[in-house]
This record gives sequence, C-alpha cells and structure tokens, in this order.
Amino acid sequence: MRIVEKFLMKNQPNHFLKDKDSIKLILDEALSKEASDIHIEGSKPVVIDVHGKLYPLTSRPLAGKEVENIIKVLYDNNALSEIYQLRALDTSYTLRGKDEDGKNIRNRFRINAVGTMVGSEKSVQITIRTIPSDPPTIQQLGLEDEIWDNFVKDQGIVIVTGPTGSGKSTLLAACIRGVLETPEMNKKIITYEAPVEFVYDKIITDSCTVSQTEIGSNLDSWNSAIESAMRRKPNIILIGEARDPETIGNSVLAAQTGHLVATTAHTNSASETLRRMINVFPQEERSSRQVDLIEATNMIVAQRLVPSTDGRRTPIKEFLIFDDEVKDALIECEPNKVAKKTREIVMDRKVSLSHYAEKVHARGMISDEVLRSFQKSYGKI
Repeated sequence: MRIVEKFLMKNQPNHFLKDKDSIKLILDEALSKEASDIHIEGSKPVVIDVHGKLYPLTSRPLAGKEVENIIKVLYDNNALSEIYQLRALDTSYTLRGKDEDGKNIRNRFRINAVGTMVGSEKSVQITIRTIPSDPPTIQQLGLEDEIWDNFVKDQGIVIVTGPTGSGKSTLLAACIRGVLETPEMNKKIITYEAPVEFVYDKIITDSCTVSQTEIGSNLDSWNSAIESAMRRKPNIILIGEARDPETIGNSVLAAQTGHLVATTAHTNSASETLRRMINVFPQEERSSRQVDLIEATNMIVAQRLVPSTDGRRTPIKEFLIFDDEVKDALIECEPNKVAKKTREIVMDRKVSLSHYAEKVHARGMISDEVLRSFQKSYGKI
C-alpha cells in the first residue's frame, strides 16, 4: 500500500492539510485505493479501510491544527464550536473534478466528526465514508429474490439491520435503483436521510420518481419526516433509521395505510431488532405495539460483510420473511418472549447468519478460516 508523500515533510506539519486542494489529495488517493472509510485524528497518521483492512495513508501523524483545518473545510468554520459544545457532526461532502476524458464527475462522502482527547488535549476524530457515485444494481449485489419480492410489495415494513459499515444503505439503494429501472413499477419514492448518501440523478427511469430529503438540512427530525411523507402521496418511503417511539410508531402507521416503508436499525439480528423496537415503548403499550409492528413487517434482513476469497468482502445475511405463520407465532408471544421465539423460527427455517455463511463457504466464496471466525462470533449451526 503506497503511502501519500506529497506535502508530508516531517518538519513541516503545518504545510499539509490547510485548504481544499491538500484535502483533495487525501480523498483522491483514498478513492484510487477503493477505500470505504478514511480515519483522521490528531497525533495519528491518516488511516484508510480497504475491504475491511486498515492501512496508513500518510507517513507521519497529523498535527491537531491540521485536523481542525480538515473539519472546517468539510463542514464550515463553525465546526469546532459545534464539536466543543459536545455535539457530533454528521454531514456529507461532494468533491467535484474531471475524469480522464475531461467529463465532470462528483465523488460524495459521508462525514462524522466528534470531539476526542489526545493525551490531555482536546482533539477531533473524523470518519469519512466514501459513497459510490451510482448505487449498485440488485444483480451486482446478487440480491436474493425473496428480498426483492418483499421490497416491492404495495405496503408493509422492510427493516435492514447490522453494524455500521455492513452495507445496509447499499442494499436499500440497490432496491430503489431496481424500482426506478423497472418500467411497469409506477412508484413515487421519497427518502429521508441524515445525510443523503446515494443519489439517483443518473438512473434512467420511465415511470417512477424519487425525491430525497436530508434531516437537519431540509427537515428537523425523523418524526417530522414521516408526518411530511404521509402528505406527499408516495408509494415507497425510505427512513434512514427507526430508533425512537415516534419514528417506529409512524412507520407502522404509514405501512398500515398503504405505503411500503424501508428503514434500518443498528442491531445484530431479527430477534434483537424486534425486541429493541418493541421495548422503546412504555411497558403498558408494548403488547399492542408488538401486534401492530409484527402485522406490518414484511421482512427483516440482518447483514455482515466478511473477507471473501477474491480479496474483497461479501455479505452474510439473516433474512426472515414475515409470512402468516411467522406473524401468528410472534403475535401470540408475550413481549418479553418475542426475541426467543424469533431465534427459534430463524433456526428452524435455516435462515440464520451461520446457515448463510455455510452456504457461502460451500460456494468457495469465503475461506475455512473466515467461516471458523464467523461461527465463533455468531455460533455454529
């Protein structure tokens, strides 16, 4: 992995990363190496994540002043004031340039910045996620028919879950692209994101429309987003994350009134997703909320990315389809037993993460070592 050397003279730290041009060097170099994430913090080198492996991109640690300069460029001059008032920053950044043929191109990034301590000094840690110019196709992802079929139903909720960097947004973006590129769909899609990630302006569509709204820039909250969505007559509503009672409750209401709602959660499995989404409500409401949520849900997909034999990464999924049998079994449970019953159903239907990993391993897509490591974390069949 070649380290960026330009502007990195050891005795001249303040020469580096003062303006857009010097920061562009880092971003361009990370893109050329197919990095998914760039990690920047005072007193440390710039580090990039390439297919799940971390590499240094600079030959020396950055000075704290350099990191402050970076976030000012990526956000604005108020960035440090926001961070030192104990706020995390979430935004997006667009890097414009030209390709080898001289055509205009846009590279987009998702930015998160938060205050940290380096020794006894306050500092800033910045995580930059690269966003591909165009969303992938469902064919490129090898998306299962069951997932696609449940995404294009007339109503219901589809929940994609997993840790940060597990491909949740990518999966949903591919599904939206699939809808846009299918002539007979006739769907109006609206998305609410914080920030907007994938964009669809280059996708050719004959019968569908997509409109994207950014929380924090266009609307003030997720709850406002769903209230707004109900007045905009959409067919498909993408909610960046459902994590509080208002957002979850309004998502269920939207699904019950003839909309397809797609959203994400930061949970590890279908069982944990249900448990957490039910438990956000007061105890006296949980039984009724459980019924509404389970009735409205079409599918939960839990996903991880693991190293593949081609040197890249491949998804491992657990996806549970909420057919009538599953819904009946879960509705009959007491709220505190839903997670246990969901785990039993997942294992009985052989749709767990471990079952999926075994199938991917049998196709030669992951090594014996990766399979063993995965099963150590998530259990054997």
